[in-house]
Amino acid sequence: RVAAVAARCRRMSVSVRIVAGLTAEVLCEVTACREMPVGALKVLIAPMTKAAPLEQRLVFSGRALRDREAVGGLTEEDSLEIMLLRVDPKWAMTLEELRCGVLLLDEVSEELRDNWEAAAAAVTKSGMALGHASERLRGDKDLVLLAIKKTGNALRHASPELKADLSVVLAAVRRTR
Repeated sequence: RVAAVAARCRRMSVSVRIVAGLTAEVLCEVTACREMPVGALKVLIAPMTKAAPLEQRLVFSGRALRDREAVGGLTEEDSLEIMLLRVDPKWAMTLEELRCGVLLLDEVSEELRDNWEAAAAAVTKSGMALGHASERLRGDKDLVLLAIKKTGNALRHASPELKADLSVVLAAVRRTR
């Protein structure tokens, strides 16, 4: 019975090795539940890596991970290696302020309004923030769809090309119902 429980636990967990992005130095190794969100993994490894969760960018297979992704969804293997990149603390705080609505996209510089990560943080809080993103970003399908997830009305701020894109329009219609 103990062996069966241990086997089930192994299937439900994954061994995670965290390595430094620039040096590939192993920073820590942890065992995580497969359902654990990446955001919770950041909290778990913060004391071991000496990097606050806001300052962490975790990368797997060349792709930045989102906080809500499940660790187990990254691989079917029993272990994985994730790269940790440290973000400038001021930049991390700016993104968090945009995400929480403490700082609004219409209050920041044109340069920041043209930054995809900053605009994405703002539209995550309010889809209508898309109206304050740069013209270039209002034509970015991924950003527009992110804004539409918050409110279908964000479509009004999309570029004319995306307003004519059937998949974007359908996403907006579904969200406004």
